[in-house]
Amino acid sequence: GWSAGIWHSVAGASGNHAFVTGSSVDSEELNYSLTYSNALCEGQEWQTNYAASYVYYDFPDMATKDADMQELNIGFAWPEICPFAVPSYTAVYMWGSKGGGAVRNAEGFIHVFGLSKALEVDGLENPLNFSWDLTYNDDAGVPGGVVDHEFTHTKFGLSTAIDGLGEGTLTPAIYYQISM
Repeated sequence: GWSAGIWHSVAGASGNHAFVTGSSVDSEELNYSLTYSNALCEGQEWQTNYAASYVYYDFPDMATKDADMQELNIGFAWPEICPFAVPSYTAVYMWGSKGGGAVRNAEGFIHVFGLSKALEVDGLENPLNFSWDLTYNDDAGVPGGVVDHEFTHTKFGLSTAIDGLGEGTLTPAIYYQISM
C-alpha cells in the first residue's frame, strides 16, 4: 500500500555534507518521501517484496538550486529465498531539483545490495532489525567532481518499530557507515 515519510537531520560539528557545502557544521536536511509497496508470489519461495519511492531532499539553509535533490527508486527483497537473512536490491536515480545550480550535474544511478535479519528480543513488541548494505555509485555525481563508478560505502543498521502512535509508527534507528 501507500505510505509517506519525513526524515530530519541536524548535523553539528562533525559529519560530512561536503558534496553540497564542504562542511556539515550547522547543516540541516529534511527528506520527504512517498512510497508504494506490495508483494508478488506471496508465501512462495520466490516471494518478491517491492517498493517504489519518490524522495525529495531539502536543505533548508541552502539555495534550492545548489543543494536540493530528487530521487526515484525501486527496491526488491526476497524474504523466503534465504534461511538466515533477507537479500535485497535497490536501484536509485537522482537528479538536482532545479537547473543551473551546484547540483546541476549531480545526477545518475546508484545500486544498493543488502541483507537484513529480524531478531526477536524478549520484552520488545516488535523485532530488532539488523541491516547491512553495500552501495555502488554507477553515475550519480558530486557537484564539480568525478565519479569513478565504484563501490562507495557500506552501512550497518539496527532499528525497531514502535506502534500505537495513532495511525503512525515511529521507527528509531542507528546506522554506522564506512566509506571506501
